[in-house]
Amino acid sequence: MYVAVPAVWRRLLGVEDIGSDDDFYRLGGHSLLMTRLAADLREATGLALDFRDLHQATTVRAQARLLREAERAQPIEPLPPGARLPLSPAQERFWVLDRMNPASPEYLLPILIWLPASVSPEVVEQALAEVMDRHDVLRTRYVMDADGLAAIVEHADAVPLRTERVSPAGIGKVVATELAEGFDLAVAPLFRATLVHDGGPEQLLLLVCHHIVCDGWSARLLDRQITETVAALAAGRTPTRKRPALRYPDAVAWLRSRPATELADDIAYWQATLADLPPLELPAARERPARRRLDGAAIAFELPASVVDGLLAAGRDAGATPYVAFLTLWTVLLGRAGEGWDFGVGVPHAGRARPELHDLVGPFIETVVIRSRLVPELSFTEALARVERACREGFARHGAPFEVVADAVAGPRDLSRTPLFQTQFTMAGDGLAGPRRRERDVEVLSEAPTAARTDLALTLWPYPDGRYGGAIEYASTVYDRGTVEALVTGFGALAARFAAEPGLAVNVADAPPPATRHEQVILGFVRDLLKQDDIAPDDDVFTRGGTSLLAARLLWNVQSAFGVEVPLRAFFDRPTVAGLAREVERLVRAEFATDRL
Repeated sequence: MYVAVPAVWRRLLGVEDIGSDDDFYRLGGHSLLMTRLAADLREATGLALDFRDLHQATTVRAQARLLREAERAQPIEPLPPGARLPLSPAQERFWVLDRMNPASPEYLLPILIWLPASVSPEVVEQALAEVMDRHDVLRTRYVMDADGLAAIVEHADAVPLRTERVSPAGIGKVVATELAEGFDLAVAPLFRATLVHDGGPEQLLLLVCHHIVCDGWSARLLDRQITETVAALAAGRTPTRKRPALRYPDAVAWLRSRPATELADDIAYWQATLADLPPLELPAARERPARRRLDGAAIAFELPASVVDGLLAAGRDAGATPYVAFLTLWTVLLGRAGEGWDFGVGVPHAGRARPELHDLVGPFIETVVIRSRLVPELSFTEALARVERACREGFARHGAPFEVVADAVAGPRDLSRTPLFQTQFTMAGDGLAGPRRRERDVEVLSEAPTAARTDLALTLWPYPDGRYGGAIEYASTVYDRGTVEALVTGFGALAARFAAEPGLAVNVADAPPPATRHEQVILGFVRDLLKQDDIAPDDDVFTRGGTSLLAARLLWNVQSAFGVEVPLRAFFDRPTVAGLAREVERLVRAEFATDRL
């Protein structure tokens, strides 16, 4: 068993020198890669490890011990034919929320699959039928009877595919229309499909699923399986028809068979960790409605690759994953902007504790509340360590359903806000938790209505060139656009600041960044934009191939990073990195002096 663990680590982490007491996270692992580790260890040894235990056992020695203990583990048994099919805790939560607001669009999940325009609707219909046959949950409806809630699997009859022909500008409107309407959870299927052709080389297959049958991991599976099945059918080949070894209800029954003592231990942890948790309040909040509403909006933004590289390097030096680095930055930003540093952040956890669950479509996702207990005197490096520890401890106890935790911790519900947290953080589109996002995906989704899941929700996703896209969704009944725009600006500015000086205190509001840092970051922007690594600070940007539009994009990056707006004319007068850095320094110091008055 000891030999298998370092062998799998080497393959996943790309690290050769691994000792028995080396830590998986310190060598570059993260929680989603831990999921792959569980699967690869299963393949290498034939043994399934409990994900909760694996989260706690982060060294080679500890994981080898787990494997030895797992030799006694029993497989997940399928339900007998004709058994009543249970709902998972997440599904029960979605069903109750839907009853409070029937056919609400709040819990819809869009999946954008781009297919060649030459693929016929008949091929797409056949591919959808193949995938529906493979995954029972796509043919399931949910009803209440005398014995409680039950899932009922229907036979696959008609595939719900409709077609639309629009102009390129019309795709966003189709997406917005489809996302404005919810579902009747008693009628299957709980997804709908639209094939949208705009005359270009690609057409969009839009799937809109209710979260009661699908989560981000499932979206990745459906994207891959539909794309592969369409390609096979279009080429005249027989598609792969391999069914998962388990059905979703089998997995739900296994989840519900968890020993009561384990659940009690997890609940006790959350009661201690989240006791007396204050709500997140920003001074700019409006008077909160007595009952939480779904009215929302969103502001999209980008982080340049040079800023991202610096921030993630600071995280790696502290033993933190990109997920932890960005979550720490978000927590620090809200602590600086709010009325206190102690609050909870709701984060999604995949919830697929065993490898057998990895190929199942269905909602295993659970919400975990991360209470980092930051204080303003911490350095950013110290804050990274504190957030990483809170994530590791919390994710190891993700099996306690959120509603159970909320009932045990929060007491009587405040209907004006989400329980236990008023902000969420999600990393999406990384190919693990969901399909990779393309810039065109972001563009077409920008026209869709925004349902406020909580007061403030930050979502980030990577692009292949090293940039990160992001969006802050907000409850428009609680915050105005100007408040959220300030958060967007602050997020970029803090990312650049802590990337350069991670040893600074997180409440570093009383000292402007040094000019040398401005020049370093701006030089990175220019080299990224011009794709030239040999540009010097005193080189004329226009002589090196810059254009007016590129200059405007450069100044947008500068404003996102440092929170100051440089007039385009000022850059035309001094079109060098050094000149722009001096102007940014002047503006930052002027703004700093004004703030101190």
